[in-house]
Amino acid sequence: MRRGRICSTLVSSALSFLWALGVKAERPADFITMYFERPGSGLQPIAVLLLDIDADRLHVRARRDCRSVAEPEDARVLETTLFDLATEARQKNGSAILAELEDVLSNSIRLRGRTRLNVDDIQATLDALYAQHVGAGG
Repeated sequence: MRRGRICSTLVSSALSFLWALGVKAERPADFITMYFERPGSGLQPIAVLLLDIDADRLHVRARRDCRSVAEPEDARVLETTLFDLATEARQKNGSAILAELEDVLSNSIRLRGRTRLNVDDIQATLDALYAQHVGAGG
C-alpha cells in the first residue's frame, strides 16, 4: 500500500512539474456528480468529484451553502458530509473513497454519471464541471 501511495505521489508531482513548465500532459480522470434528493423536488446537484486515475486522488468541489437545496437541518448534515469528504480526499486514495461512497451512500445522497475524461488541468476542469453541473449559486 505504501509503495502505491509513493508511486501516485511521484506521478502527481511529475505531472505538476511538467505543467508548471508549460508542458500540457493529458491524463485520465473520472467525473462524477453527487446529488441530494430533496423530498418533493427531485435530485439536486451538490458536488462534482474528479478522480485523477494516475495519481489515485479524488478532487472535490462542493456547495458551501446547502440551504438552497435542503431544509435547515438537512443542510447542516449535507455541509458537514461534504466538508468531511473534501478532507478525506486529501488524506486517502481516491478510488478507495469512491468505493466506500458507492457502498454507504443513502437514498437521499447519490452518485451519478461516472464518465471518463482526459484532462490537462484538474482544477480548471473541476471548476468548469462545477459551474456546469452545480452552478455558481452553490
